[in-house]
Amino acid sequence: METEGEARMPGRTTALRTHGDLRIERRALNRCHTVRLSGELDIASVAQLEAVIAPLPTQAREVIFDLEALSFIDLSGLRCILACQAACRHANTAFLLVPGKGQARRLLDVTGALDDPQRWFVSSSVPRSSSVAQRFQRWAVRESNPEPWA
Repeated sequence: METEGEARMPGRTTALRTHGDLRIERRALNRCHTVRLSGELDIASVAQLEAVIAPLPTQAREVIFDLEALSFIDLSGLRCILACQAACRHANTAFLLVPGKGQARRLLDVTGALDDPQRWFVSSSVPRSSSVAQRFQRWAVRESNPEPWA
């Protein structure tokens, strides 16, 4: 079952798309686009994600991929995200990945996708004061200094 909806707020557009066990939420504020995935990203749902993210590298100044709520990702899903990252690099669009946890994080670790965090912040033309730069710096600090759970 596939559903799609769109809600408008001042200065922000939210698009929701659900396909099977994958939910895609896209928000845009100015030229910063955030794509939040939840559920399972696999070969059955990757085409829906590709349709949502295809225009982002040329429409956005910054793209943030949030995988925090993603419970599963297979190699076709990872390939889709890496293709978006490459397209952003080609378009000189900043790309930030919030890697999440669980199986999705393990796949990113095992494949070496997170070995060089600098590659995820790809545009030197984006001011360091931007939201992407600030989020990237917080993530990089958290990754290098993990805090124990309270």
